Amino acid sequence: MPQLLTSPDLGTVTVLMLLTTTLVLWLNWRVHARIAGTGWWFLAHLSFVGCALLLELRGQIPETLSILGGNTLLVIGYLLMLRGTCVFAGVAPPSKSMVALVLAVLAGFAYYTIVQPSYVARWWVLGSAMTAQALWSLAVPQRRVAGVDGLLGAGMYGLATVAVTVVMLSVPASLSWRETGVTHLFQTSGSKSWGLTLATVILALQTFGVVLMTANRVQRELQRQATVDALTGLPNRRAFDDALQRAMETAGRSAQAVGLLLIDIDHFKRINDTLGHAQGDAVLREAVRAQPVSTARGPRQVTVSVGAARLTAPGPDELRRLFHDADEALYAAKRDGRDRVMLAAGA
Repeated sequence: MPQLLTSPDLGTVTVLMLLTTTLVLWLNWRVHARIAGTGWWFLAHLSFVGCALLLELRGQIPETLSILGGNTLLVIGYLLMLRGTCVFAGVAPPSKSMVALVLAVLAGFAYYTIVQPSYVARWWVLGSAMTAQALWSLAVPQRRVAGVDGLLGAGMYGLATVAVTVVMLSVPASLSWRETGVTHLFQTSGSKSWGLTLATVILALQTFGVVLMTANRVQRELQRQATVDALTGLPNRRAFDDALQRAMETAGRSAQAVGLLLIDIDHFKRINDTLGHAQGDAVLREAVRAQPVSTARGPRQVTVSVGAARLTAPGPDELRRLFHDADEALYAAKRDGRDRVMLAAGA
């Protein structure tokens, strides 16, 4: 008679789910390796996989290695997630506090494994440690990520962080209240079954939040590259055109005036041709006229010519006219000797 397939146990499901989220985060890291923090998130889930494997092997390997090693890897995994979020947010990780937390968890687990064995007490130690790192993560790096990259990914990640805290505290509370005979992570237990199931779902939710945060960061970087000049850090022509168009529309609706200044560095081509483009770049970072620019041939003083134009209540098709008037004023400034501001006729 053929043997019927049996349902996988909770530990196997947990390991498989962790392997899946780890693969997703590995792909996220490989595709977006230049995004700070993605590598730490991947390493965190590797640590989770190691934790689950060690705990699943309890009874086949020394109990001290299974319990102490597995739970230590779990704490390290969450702290690596925290470190990744800090790096991603541009916040200095609380390294000393993280080390102290790991040592405190190790001490607690050693005591409640060797001196006074208590499965529920170990859960309380773990839940307290996870709550501490979750609160700090929500208060500092995740809050900053939400402010910089938006709430979509950060909100998903933050929701998962809160859920982890709730689960990690509610499971030991339930065990203390009605299931005091449970002594193993993957032992059949109502509290632990729903707790581990929720934790698995939360890890998937957290992984999704990480991917969303990374995607938001990439989109923001692409938008910045499309609208910001790499040399000066100033908005480029595309961003300028968009801003000017909005200003024209606002001025037209409210019957207000809009002005345009075209500024040109005098003899800038000569600077590039005689001193090199590196010195020309230096000119674009320096104050104009008031501060001579140091070059290999001694200090050089640069000036600017400015053409100004102005329209009141401009129509939607008058952007070209505003540019034309400012451009004519700029060339008038150059013809009259440079180092001056010229107003367009009627401005």
